[in-house]
Parts: sequence; structure tokens; C-alpha cells
Amino acid sequence: MEIQNITPNISSSLTDSALEGPEIFSNSFWGKDEAGYEALTSRLRQAKQTCEDVRNMFHERALIEEEYAKKLMRISKLPIGKDESGTLRDAMEVCRKELEETAKEHITLSQKIRTDLEQELTHFITRQKEIRKLQQAIVEKSLRNKKEQAILVQRAKEKYEAECIKIQGLLAGKNSIMGKDLEKLNLKIEKTQMAAKAADQEYMQLVKYAQDTTQKWNYDWRIACDKFQDLEEERIDSLKTYLWTYANLISTVCVADDEVS
Repeated sequence: MEIQNITPNISSSLTDSALEGPEIFSNSFWGKDEAGYEALTSRLRQAKQTCEDVRNMFHERALIEEEYAKKLMRISKLPIGKDESGTLRDAMEVCRKELEETAKEHITLSQKIRTDLEQELTHFITRQKEIRKLQQAIVEKSLRNKKEQAILVQRAKEKYEAECIKIQGLLAGKNSIMGKDLEKLNLKIEKTQMAAKAADQEYMQLVKYAQDTTQKWNYDWRIACDKFQDLEEERIDSLKTYLWTYANLISTVCVADDEVS
């Protein structure tokens, strides 16, 4: 019995629609052994870390501004020139008020960084994480099923090939025996042929299942790529907005410091 060379197409190759545009995630992150999957999921982890790094920067800057403001306010309360009078006393009072106003500006900056940037970015990170985890759970299950099915196909193929090799060995021995031994051998050959046929049917069925799970994986991964691209584009735009807001807040306080001084 000749071994049928039927192997499922279980590679995650692109279809002709991949030519639509290389800038689309769902047309780009594929490749042998799910290389595209590994590359994109790794990038998503890096993107999340970048957001957390920026949030930590906002947090630390808010702390510094708060501490700086408290120190300035404490200095503004010091008794400076209480025994003086005239223009010298007025000059010292101007310095005290400058310290107090500067302290207020920086405490306001600290609060704005916390509420407008740190807290907002925290909510943004949490929301993106929930969407990402939901989508990853779907594709991880689909990928796991595809890999498990590929293993079953390989095992079934090896089992079928082993039965065929047995048949070939038994057939080769027919010329050297006769009589009852030949009858026994023919029965054994028939039994082995039935086992090979059953193994072939099992293999063909598993090939079909493997093709189905591969199609499911390709579909789920394409949908996930679209979702991940939406998240990444939103992340980039949002981070730019947060950083622009941060720069404006710092610039405003710098201008206020100059005006007070």
C-alpha cells in the first residue's frame, strides 16, 4: 500500500489580500513558526512599558513640584526683616510674596500633573490592558489549538507510515513460505492492511481538523492584528497629547516664575 503524501497546510501564510498594504498590521505580522505573532505581542509589551515609564515620570515630577512648593511656602513664612521699616521692609515683603506666589504656582502644577496626566494615563493604560488581554486570550487559545492539532496530525501520519512499513515487510516474506504458514501470513497481512486503512482514515480526518483550526487561527489573528493596530495608533496619539500637555504646563509655570520675579 502506497503512503499518501497528504499534509495539511498548517503554516500561517498570507493570502493574496496581504498585498493590500504593508502598513496594515494584519498584512504584516505573520511568518514561519508564528514569528509575526511573537514580534507583535513583544511590541505590545514594550508599548505598555513605555506608557508606564511616562506615567512614572509624571508621578515623580508631581512629587518634586509638591516638595519644592512646600519648601518655598515654608520659606515665605520665615520672619524676615520684622524689625525693619520703610522701603527696605517693603522690599522684603515683595520677596516674601514672590516666594508665596511661586509656591502656589508649583503646587498647582503638581496637582495638574497628577490629575490631568498621571491619573488620566493610568486610566488609559488600564483600559488598553483590558482590551489587549481579552484579544490575546482569544488568539492564544486559537494558536494552542492549532499547535495541538498539528502534533496530532504528525502522530497519525507516523502511525499510518508504520503500518505501511509492516505491510511491506510481511509481503516481502510471502515468497519464502507456503502452506499453513502462508495462510497465517495472509491473515496477518489482511489484519495489518485493515489497521493501515483505519490509520489512514484517522490521519485524513485529523488533516481536515488541522486545516479548520489553522483557518480559525488565521481569522482570529487577523482580527487581533486590527485591534492591536487600533490600540497602538491610539497609544501613540495619546502619548503625544500627554507630552504636549506636560510641556505646556511646565512652560506656563516657567512664564509665571519669570513674571513673579
